[in-house]
Amino acid sequence: MKKKILSITLSICLVLSYVWSMPLTVQAADSESITESESITENQIVTDTATGLKFDLKTGTITGYTGSPTALIIPSTINGGTVVSIGENSFASCSSLTSVTIPNSVKSIDDFAFSSCLKVTSVTIPNGIKRIAEYTFYKCWQLSSVTVPRSVISIGEKAFYACSSLISVTIPSSVTSIGNDAFAMGSNILTLYGEEGSYAQAFAKSYAANKPILFKPTAAPAID
Repeated sequence: MKKKILSITLSICLVLSYVWSMPLTVQAADSESITESESITENQIVTDTATGLKFDLKTGTITGYTGSPTALIIPSTINGGTVVSIGENSFASCSSLTSVTIPNSVKSIDDFAFSSCLKVTSVTIPNGIKRIAEYTFYKCWQLSSVTVPRSVISIGEKAFYACSSLISVTIPSSVTSIGNDAFAMGSNILTLYGEEGSYAQAFAKSYAANKPILFKPTAAPAID
């Protein structure tokens, strides 16, 4: 009798043990599946072999640059993804670049994107950009002239700081904010071109006593 009871008890324990183990097994499988899915979703950085641009397919952001072309034309699409943003520090301290053309698909350029590109002499900024971020072109020593598109409403702090060769910036009337020292620390006299009564004119006047900044009525239209 005792043996029979013992046998029944062991059988019940084995059944319960099996039942209790089932949810744990399913949970482990689900967890593993989610981890793999997240890994696939997050790992979407590709490198464009033609240009050396590192690109995040998920966000449409250029995240870095390993190329060597001196005159870079950024494509509007990479591996089927639309380029909509240039990420923070993506071109920082790039020693090879002399000129950069940014496509109209780009709607934002983050802080320090082109900082310390010492040989860059010209940059084409597309219409559609709302803000030139802080330190975007900081220490671009050879940059001499910039035309700000009409879509821009603000120029961030030190956006063109330490651009010692900068002598001409065309600023549209759409710009209503210019950050501290946006154009400071140049040995040359900087001329801002813009419309009469614009914020650019007021900005130049406010800095005239301390920095070599002049204002002249627009000589050439900003990008439409």
